Amino acid sequence: GVAVDGDDIWLVGNYVGNHPGPGTGHVWRYDTLTDTWHAAPDLPEKRGAGAAAIVGRQLHFFGGMDETRMLECNDHWSLDLDDPEANWVARASMSNGRNHLGGVAVGGKVYAVGGQHGQEAEQDAQSQVECYDPATDTWTDVAPLPDIRSHIVGCTFAMNGKIIVLGGEVAFATQRNTVYSYDPATNKWSLLGTMPAPRSSVVSGAIDARTIISTTGNTPDATTATWIGTLGVVS
Repeated sequence: GVAVDGDDIWLVGNYVGNHPGPGTGHVWRYDTLTDTWHAAPDLPEKRGAGAAAIVGRQLHFFGGMDETRMLECNDHWSLDLDDPEANWVARASMSNGRNHLGGVAVGGKVYAVGGQHGQEAEQDAQSQVECYDPATDTWTDVAPLPDIRSHIVGCTFAMNGKIIVLGGEVAFATQRNTVYSYDPATNKWSLLGTMPAPRSSVVSGAIDARTIISTTGNTPDATTATWIGTLGVVS
């Protein structure tokens, strides 16, 4: 899980070691101004391929797989960024545990987007999207993705009050080049455009209100390509 808090980047849980490495509970904060890493309180349990998002001063982590990479997890915890030593607090669990999902915060709510059950050749990609309301500590299903998608952890982000999802996988080593946009106000997804080629696991984000940058990713082989896309119309 990856989330940005001002000048800090949070990395929450991951797989460690040579593939297929086990899940870990490690949490790290990277200070971009000082170019330094700082250890933060570990997750209550070890996780890999989960998602993270920040609402207010709360860092949320949800989903992923357990240490063995065998068990889907729907757990959800939050960490107070103003008092991280208070440790992680259990929050309402998702209805559908999945891994390699996207996580993003828009309009004071957290969204768990797509993901998959299983790993690699056994993966079963999902289209479900769940919305978490911190005020009520509840998850609610919203409009699903137009198609199943996994491996979208680093390419699900907020832009102009909407959720953007670049590429992803529909099956093992089967990538897509779509750029989807979700509007919480209308609860609808639309096709925003396409990337020059299919990619999964890209690292992407909005530079400004009109510009998206996407770099690396799988074809299924690892790539070094970086693309910049400019929106023709901003609504």
